[in-house]
Amino acid sequence: QRKQPKNYIIIQTPVKEELTRKRLFDKCQRHFRVQINTLQCVKANQQTISNTEEDNEEAMDEIQALEASKDGFSWKLTITGMNPFKAKEFLEQNIEIVERELNCASSGGMGGSGDDSIPLEITLGGKSSSQDLSGSAMSSLIRQEMIIPRSVVDQFKKRVDYIRGHCRNVTLTFGHSESKSKRFAKINLSATVDPDMRRAEEVLWDEVTKLCHVAQAPLTDAGGY
Repeated sequence: QRKQPKNYIIIQTPVKEELTRKRLFDKCQRHFRVQINTLQCVKANQQTISNTEEDNEEAMDEIQALEASKDGFSWKLTITGMNPFKAKEFLEQNIEIVERELNCASSGGMGGSGDDSIPLEITLGGKSSSQDLSGSAMSSLIRQEMIIPRSVVDQFKKRVDYIRGHCRNVTLTFGHSESKSKRFAKINLSATVDPDMRRAEEVLWDEVTKLCHVAQAPLTDAGGY
């Protein structure tokens, strides 16, 4: 009998929290037209407890994940819908990247999940902004930058989840501004198709213009912020 492919992934709590912070569950569900059901697994009396009936293989996967858990929990993501296995592949790629970020942060290296400065995220077009992927994947990305007054950065960050929700299939990260006066901040955008990038630029322009107006940011001689 042919073995059925798994339609679930089991992850640790820090990975789940980071995927949630990056809104990758929402992106995945919308793009691949799937439903991701999240089930918490806990260990009690050396047995795995969950709210659904598990076959032996699933139970073993849960037990192995719990043995590696640092907080006594693991999370099973069950994927159903139109393209569950493509959605699973998308999530697995991002999980691998998130795990690298977390390992790097815990070892004192550059990176981590404390801010949005590292554009390590697989886009929904199947490409990646990760620096360790092939040159062909890197060159196929469309990249743009936007410089904004630092006086509106805090308010921008408060609205970043809303903004990302309206910039579908676009990776938005904060970069290091080359401004010597430290009066400006840089936002990096990357996308795989031009219409997505154009839409994101419109959303960002509108949002930043409104924030600059409210903050009464100083105007340049040309009348811009």
